[in-house]
Amino acid sequence: MKHFNFYLLIFFVVLSTTINAQSPNCDGERYISPVFNTLKETFNIKYGENTTLSGETLELFVDIFEPDETGVNERPLVLLIHGGGFVSGDKAMMHDICRGFASRGYVSATMSYRLYDGPFPPFPDSTALIGSVIDAIEDAYGAIRFFVNDAQTDDVYGIDPDMIFLGGGSAGGITSAWAAYMDEGDDIPDFMAQHKDSDICIPGASNDLTAINPEIQGVLMYSGAIYNVSWMDENDEPIFSVHDDGDPVVPYGVGFANPAGFDLISLQGPEAVHAKAQELGVTSEVYIFENSPGHVSYFQDLSSAVATQVIDSSSVFLEAIACADPASVDNQIKEDLSIGASPNPSNSEIQLVIPQEFMGGQIEVIDVSGKVRLAQEINALNMGLHAAELGQGLFIVRVSSDPSYGSFYSTTKIVFE
Repeated sequence: MKHFNFYLLIFFVVLSTTINAQSPNCDGERYISPVFNTLKETFNIKYGENTTLSGETLELFVDIFEPDETGVNERPLVLLIHGGGFVSGDKAMMHDICRGFASRGYVSATMSYRLYDGPFPPFPDSTALIGSVIDAIEDAYGAIRFFVNDAQTDDVYGIDPDMIFLGGGSAGGITSAWAAYMDEGDDIPDFMAQHKDSDICIPGASNDLTAINPEIQGVLMYSGAIYNVSWMDENDEPIFSVHDDGDPVVPYGVGFANPAGFDLISLQGPEAVHAKAQELGVTSEVYIFENSPGHVSYFQDLSSAVATQVIDSSSVFLEAIACADPASVDNQIKEDLSIGASPNPSNSEIQLVIPQEFMGGQIEVIDVSGKVRLAQEINALNMGLHAAELGQGLFIVRVSSDPSYGSFYSTTKIVFE
């Protein structure tokens, strides 16, 4: 197995979140750790249909993965889109990644979408391929509408329609980021705009549920990129990105997509996206595999420790969004109860500053596999954590109150490089 050194860039608008302990499903472990050994898997559920580039009508399907549990609903949905350069691939490519998220308590799904079906060879030019990107975005919105409609009607899959995450690898990562950040008011070049549905616009009409206004709460961009970071706005969706810094297919910085050995279209990768997120105050994390000339190298072996670490870190990122529960916690209280952590990331020691309200309670440090690496009573409000004891990686720090003073807790993320 090939090993990589990777570097983590982090920018959080809110570094920690305080969660009402009674919030449904959020317990500080679910959505972070693989707590479900048995899953329910449902394949080839039709979510819509649409016309391909060549004029054929294509039926569109989702495969759905859930924890095997009863009586639990309002679960976040992670919808994942496969790669393949918009000319190949299928939804089965994402099954094991879906299983990883479902084992952590999410409902996860992967979808088929319209691929380029024009003359081949030669490889489609940028104008033709952009048509397939727009088709994929429309189909992604169609799949989201399918799940929202289910939640509002039969509720077969037990999802929270207000907590849907979109992600994917390579072409799927491009589709996810474009769907999240490209709006009708943005500067969209004519060679892209010509492919949009003139009546429905960007969301398209890949099913008849067009009255539903689909929303995305966060993006998982695995080796993807967007056309222009000017599409990003304040209050846009949080984004979690993973990339090989020497990726020859989709640029880590600013460059050309090169899926077939020649430059096709200019793209801006996670380096540019993260910088723009910092400028706007949009929550962003980037995992960079340094000195790696691969493309989606970390998912080449989905049973590897590297792949598991990426899914673990993705889950931690999504859990912080899914479990923030701002409706149940006053903003001032949340600010007062946040945990200070500095410097973060660090290669040696991180100093914690714990709010007075947690004195006499419990502190736990949990790694991304769900293992509790440290647990003790809080008897001081300043505490040092050390890489020599915990090792490298991403950790969740969880402090909980003394039950005699009420039931509440706060979490934050720390990273030892």
